[in-house]
Formats: sequence, structure tokens, C-alpha cells
Amino acid sequence: MGRGKMIRVGAILTTLLAALMTVAVLRVEIARMHHHMSTLDWAAVELEQRMRTRDVELARLRNPILIRQRVADLRLEDAVGRPETAGD
Repeated sequence: MGRGKMIRVGAILTTLLAALMTVAVLRVEIARMHHHMSTLDWAAVELEQRMRTRDVELARLRNPILIRQRVADLRLEDAVGRPETAGD
């Protein structure tokens, strides 16, 4: 083998090694991104669940019958708490 041929083989091997290293680094980054996306998905699911819980709580609080009942209870508490204004 001549010296020029050895240099070409070395250059090809170096290029292949660089390509393999690039592929390895990209695979690591892709795995890291997938893990991060999975973590974000879990956080999104948790937030959606909390939002649904709050929506149900808000709907329960907005129930007109319960609102009327609360207003009546507050009026009774106010009347009992301040007898001088109960006659107004």
C-alpha cells in the first residue's frame, strides 16, 4: 500500500467515526427530548385533572339552589348578628 492510499483510508475511517459519533450524540439528545416531553405530558395531565376538579367545584358553587340557600343563610346570620338592623 502506498502512502497516499493510507491517507485516503485514514480520512475515510475518520469521516466514518465522526459520522458515527454524530449519530450517537443525536440519539442521546432525542432520548433526552423524549423524556422531557413525557414529563411535560404528565404535568399537562395533572393540570387538566386539577382544572376539571375546579370546574366541577365551580359548577357546584354556581348551582342556583345552593346560591339561594346561601343567601338565605347569610341573611339569617346577619339578622341574628345585628338585631337592630333586623327591623329595616
